[in-house]
Amino acid sequence: RSIMQKENHKILKTKLRQSFLALRSAILPARQEEGAKKLLELLKNRGRILSFYSIGSEINLFPLNRYLASKKRLMSNRLDDGILVPYHVEKEEELSISSLGIPEPNKSHKAKLSEIDLILVPGLAFDRDHYRLGYGKGLYDKLLSTTEDIPSAGVGFREQLSENPLPR
Repeated sequence: RSIMQKENHKILKTKLRQSFLALRSAILPARQEEGAKKLLELLKNRGRILSFYSIGSEINLFPLNRYLASKKRLMSNRLDDGILVPYHVEKEEELSISSLGIPEPNKSHKAKLSEIDLILVPGLAFDRDHYRLGYGKGLYDKLLSTTEDIPSAGVGFREQLSENPLPR
């Protein structure tokens, strides 16, 4: 691509991020709570899950994560040397806050990819072609490129579903 095309692509992604963040931020608390409950019901029997801890206006994964941790089926990522690495979460009380302000597990129980049944993926927007628009650091893109055939699911509210294909 030309420099101009790359610049237009970056501008488009930035505008889409701002737009979908505003949509997500406008979701009312009652609907956010309803989404968290539905997610727990949908995923509580799905096996061993590599989840994430919600920040800002993301769908609240704390109830699901708490349930999975109590069943010893929760894994979460930790940012190690600029890459996401999955670890078992034995007790949520052991989480610490990363440099990005995100709760992350301690380094005592690294998870193997073969132990993961499903990967939950955050994002600002998702499209019907299974692409996502993340926050721009590429951390999940790098992780997912190493997970072979482990199923992954973008997690969010219906307002985050783009009717148009997202930029790649």
